[in-house]
Amino acid sequence: MFAKPDIPTKSLQIILMIIWGFVPFAHGAEEFAEKPVLLFLPGDSQNLNIKKTFLTELSLELDTYQVISEEGFNFSSDSQPKRIEEIRPLSLKYNARVVMWIEDISEQKLALQVVFIAPSRASIQSIEIEKSPDAPLQLVISAKELLNEYQNNIIPEKPVEINIQNSQPENDHNTEEEIKGSKGSFFISPGINLSGGIWEQPEITYLTGGDLTGGYLFNTGLLLQLEFSAFLNPDRNKSNGKVKTWGIMPEVAISWLFKKNFFEWGPFLGIGTKWQKITTTINDITSNSSWWDLKLTPSLNMNFNVSKSVSINIRGGIGFYLNSQIFKTPSDGKTIYSSPLIDWNSRVGVTVKFK
Repeated sequence: MFAKPDIPTKSLQIILMIIWGFVPFAHGAEEFAEKPVLLFLPGDSQNLNIKKTFLTELSLELDTYQVISEEGFNFSSDSQPKRIEEIRPLSLKYNARVVMWIEDISEQKLALQVVFIAPSRASIQSIEIEKSPDAPLQLVISAKELLNEYQNNIIPEKPVEINIQNSQPENDHNTEEEIKGSKGSFFISPGINLSGGIWEQPEITYLTGGDLTGGYLFNTGLLLQLEFSAFLNPDRNKSNGKVKTWGIMPEVAISWLFKKNFFEWGPFLGIGTKWQKITTTINDITSNSSWWDLKLTPSLNMNFNVSKSVSINIRGGIGFYLNSQIFKTPSDGKTIYSSPLIDWNSRVGVTVKFK
């Protein structure tokens, strides 16, 4: 017969203590594994100290979330619906229920954007606050209030009002209800322009002027606009006479803009009807003529976004005309002015967007 193994009583007590001590540790690890993930997107280097402080304090304050920071991610669009689509792959990667980022909305203010992710929909909340040394701590307090609301109501049906100093929760342009209904934004853009003839010109002739443009920019990048411009060529003294010309041109145009960070660019096509008047003085005899022309303008359209609502517009292209006019002196038949069949044109303007 085999003898029973002799296990010392003290050794058995130690083994039982180790097993008993491991049970709550394993239970705690299981709880940690079940913590929902909160994903923070630091983005670019703007407000870097604020972002670092916010992330550190948020990680310390939240014991119910596993906070993860995704470095090197930058949005390619200012449109909130598009941004939600951009972060969905990241939320799936980390199984994140909440995604946050901080962005500038003006020189004095910044906003914490909080997106609550669900399989079939997402809700975005925006907390705006003045830039200050304690801004990160105030944002942490506001974020905790939002997260508490989220835990009680998986995704809040209405925007949560956060009552903290300098916060503006009543500005709900980023709420889920308006994101679903928002298709784009209207814009208005005053500008200056310069053009010069390429073909059918006895000499290079420049036209300078200004314009007022308005239209609608869809979130997809499609742009529709109406532009009204006025132009002139100041008095020019020539050996065979004096010439002054001016005119107006209404134009409808379509453009498609691609976006990369703060820069937008894309093709532009405008169709306008130009009315031009010319006054010639030859041998002290003054005559006036005017005519209509049709202009087709393929161009490159570019926007440099200064903020969400303000951008600098730069446009350059080639114009094609159907009705070129030539003016000659009656004495010797020399050309004194010729409107071009083709010209180059450029524009610089300031664009303001509004809902």
